[in-house]
Amino acid sequence: MTYAVTIDVPAPTELYDAFHAALIEHTGGHVDGLLAHVAWPTPTGFRIVQVWTSKEVRDRAGEEVIAQVRSALAASVPDRFGPMPEERVEELDVVGLVIPSAGLAV
Repeated sequence: MTYAVTIDVPAPTELYDAFHAALIEHTGGHVDGLLAHVAWPTPTGFRIVQVWTSKEVRDRAGEEVIAQVRSALAASVPDRFGPMPEERVEELDVVGLVIPSAGLAV
């Protein structure tokens, strides 16, 4: 069963850009179980939508991969963005997912 979240972050998009670059460098662009990721700026920061193979896989990635990248980024540029902002996460009920280029239809 697929699992999706929206993540609203009240921070400049430069933080997203830095985190995204660090995550790509750390993972080579592959995070187990992540099916889709899209982000865009909002009036108060940025929003991310992610679709995962399951909640358990997303939780594990959050604990193992995302937490490592967040810590490394905070240590490498401690004063650039200030403290890491509090995210607002909303879980979504996925009723369908189609990614033609990946041959994925759920």
